[in-house]
Amino acid sequence: MKPGYHQIYTRYRDNITRGILKPGDKVPAIRVLAEELKVARKTVETAYAILTGEGYLVSQGARGTRVNPYLTLPVTPPPPADPLTGALPESLVSQRERSGFLRPGIPALDSFPYKKWLLLAGQAVRAMRQEEMLSPPVMGWTPLRQAIASYLNISRGLSCTPEQVLITSGYSGSLRLILDTLASRNDKVVFEDPGYFMGQQLLRRIVPRLHTVPVDRSGMDTDYLLHHHPDARFVIVTLHTKARWR
Repeated sequence: MKPGYHQIYTRYRDNITRGILKPGDKVPAIRVLAEELKVARKTVETAYAILTGEGYLVSQGARGTRVNPYLTLPVTPPPPADPLTGALPESLVSQRERSGFLRPGIPALDSFPYKKWLLLAGQAVRAMRQEEMLSPPVMGWTPLRQAIASYLNISRGLSCTPEQVLITSGYSGSLRLILDTLASRNDKVVFEDPGYFMGQQLLRRIVPRLHTVPVDRSGMDTDYLLHHHPDARFVIVTLHTKARWR
């Protein structure tokens, strides 16, 4: 079986981190390695682009591509496992780390335009102003908040200003922020079952009174909710259709 870009990437990354390839060592040209492995040049380009983006390799033009001469590898043990992934079954964790599926938010890396992305990223970095290199505003990057407010006003018919938009680090960050701000220790929180797995694992760590409610074809069973948890302070559900945004 011909190696894919991920196998090539993993092989070189492991050889670098284990010290088999040293900082400054030259790696084969894309064309040469593609011919040797009998794969498309695009496959090798993708692997090299990821390694370059992560700082393992540097392209030196006519001098070729080398292991980053300024690469410093950690000599201390790796940090403790993330409490979220640490609670997952080992088989599920290893499967998620080995493969490209079961990873929400990760695009098709074999089709990702790495060269264009690196070019645009370089242009953006070179165009940065001094103030943009400081810590961003607590509410989030202002141009992004302006763009989101404009989108909501146009596509959702809202009357939203950038001052009303708050940028978080994602789903988990939003949940933590909401519950840390609004919830007290004795508040009852209700979650769908089955629901978003990682969200449920997070909630079990930060909410002492987490309860689950079954779902049916229409979503959360509201009759069950009202009967068993009429005192729920927070109900966390998943939006199933775009119509619910309207």
